[in-house]
Amino acid sequence: TGDASPGSLVGEGAAVFVSDHIVRIELPAAVIDTDVGQFSTRGLAGSGYVVHADDGGFFIDLHLEAPAEVRVFDLDAPARVVVDLRQGTGTLDAEGAPRVGGDVVISTWTDETPRAVAGYATTDEVVVGSGESFATVAVASFPGSWGAFSATVPGDGPIDVATSGGEGVTLP
Repeated sequence: TGDASPGSLVGEGAAVFVSDHIVRIELPAAVIDTDVGQFSTRGLAGSGYVVHADDGGFFIDLHLEAPAEVRVFDLDAPARVVVDLRQGTGTLDAEGAPRVGGDVVISTWTDETPRAVAGYATTDEVVVGSGESFATVAVASFPGSWGAFSATVPGDGPIDVATSGGEGVTLP
């Protein structure tokens, strides 16, 4: 809460599938800090990221390793969000999996021109581009979390997204 006291309930939020590979838990605006505890996924999710969004809020992305059904609810005293994953049906297409490289995660992208790229990083900015055209993009950084970013890249070649130190991801 805004006065730094623990909340009694988390409040209005949402759980959405951003892609077949990512379940996003959108936290309500009243949440101004987060702490991830007990992360047990039974092989359904490989990783989770607490992300500071462009609008100042927070969300948690769970990267799935297998199809899953999701149930999300909150508990009180102190306020907690519980994400219950259960085995789903079918298979996941490996081509659509998030790309991770160092301090950069690409969560979603498009293949049509111009190409839209979205993700998160642990730095204040990332360099995004293709071929000879690169731009520095601000990241919604916040202490203790990843920061969201998005960019549009002209052309249809491979896209590079990296930190100023050169660590990053290349999309084909």
